[in-house]
Amino acid sequence: MEECCLFGVINFSKNKKHNNSMDLGKMLILLCLFAVFGSVKSQSIHLSGTQILSKYNWVGNSITPSLYSKTLESSDPKKKISTKDQIKKYTKILKDEHNKSLIKIIGLSSSLTVLVVVLMWLFFSERDKKIKDNYHLALEALKDKPAPSYVKKNTDAALRSNYTETNNIIKDRINISEDTEKKLLKKLAAFEASERFLKKELTLTALASQKGTNPKYLSKIIHTHRNQTFTGYINKLRMNYIIQKLYDEPKYREYKISYLADECGYTSPQVFVVVFKKETGLTPSSFIEQLKTELDNYNNMLIV
Repeated sequence: MEECCLFGVINFSKNKKHNNSMDLGKMLILLCLFAVFGSVKSQSIHLSGTQILSKYNWVGNSITPSLYSKTLESSDPKKKISTKDQIKKYTKILKDEHNKSLIKIIGLSSSLTVLVVVLMWLFFSERDKKIKDNYHLALEALKDKPAPSYVKKNTDAALRSNYTETNNIIKDRINISEDTEKKLLKKLAAFEASERFLKKELTLTALASQKGTNPKYLSKIIHTHRNQTFTGYINKLRMNYIIQKLYDEPKYREYKISYLADECGYTSPQVFVVVFKKETGLTPSSFIEQLKTELDNYNNMLIV
């Protein structure tokens, strides 16, 4: 039908004297566009858009044939198929690139996850090792300390141990007589063998007054023979006391931190925790937990 329309237009144009060439040209172009874009299913028309324009270019209008040639050729079914193939090809390439990127992201995420897990394992392993090491060091220090009365040791033995230190006194380290220094060391040993260091109101001045000396002499004796300041010296005695209690008496492992602090002479639980960690490298809770674990393991070994 489209072919008949085309020939009808052509015959009509021949009977005219080209005075309506512009209208005829427009009609021809419209028919050509209709033939190409109107989903022509018939195979009776074998002429391409370019051939039609070249055959009937006598229409003589102002429309450039090359422009419509490009338009019509762009609608060539073969080119349409080629374009579809290219779209499919590029779509496949994009999908492949997306999949590759996704695989890289998954691989990187997996690697980071493994790295984080390994680092966490190393961190907690090192932390547990440090806790155990500090725990054993605290117990070793407890064994090596001068034996006070709460470890059921003989006070005279503690005094004799402290007398030995007086044999190595360097007189020029403190400006007091040797006799005065020996007397102060003996009194200091007696103080260590008691539990008077647990008193909350204890101060350097109060202790010096109890020992019949002045704070300056007592402070020098403690610094020279105990290698501590007065505060550090008292803290050390208190920590040894409470650690021994935790080790010997199970009920102490169940007490609250506030009770333990009060038991060994501290009015503030926070201060007690800070001092305990400074002396042992562990918080009281960590120390108690480690102590329970080791005692449980030991008891299990005995049962087996």
